[in-house]
Amino acid sequence: MAQHVRAALTPEIHPVDLHQSEGATLHQAPIDLHGLLITSPRSTFLLRVSGQSMRDAGILHGDLLIIDRAIEPRAGHVVVALLNGGFTVKYLRQHQGSWQLEAAHPDYPTLRLDHFDDVQIWGIATHSIHTADAIVRS
Repeated sequence: MAQHVRAALTPEIHPVDLHQSEGATLHQAPIDLHGLLITSPRSTFLLRVSGQSMRDAGILHGDLLIIDRAIEPRAGHVVVALLNGGFTVKYLRQHQGSWQLEAAHPDYPTLRLDHFDDVQIWGIATHSIHTADAIVRS
């Protein structure tokens, strides 16, 4: 049975299917990362993550989040929120009629939004881009 591996070979980002069989051929087709990751260019921005509060959701310190401000926030979304002037990235949850921001790490508390004077949901995280473990982050 063939094993498929996707790899970028050139700056144009061409995926390659590598088969573990004799006589295998390489098939290349261009990938449009912008088209795949960004559905609303005018309302999308990148945010660099600082901290570990979303670690268990696979969002790590130093990752780039693609944030779409055109998406209507709903419970369960990973949101970028501005709370009393400070940004945070958390799950948006509703519990017993109260809106909350919940971390994906047991050491971080749940934040009830009614405990803050100024709350703004800036956007929804649609994708997280992080460096592979074998590559050292700068």
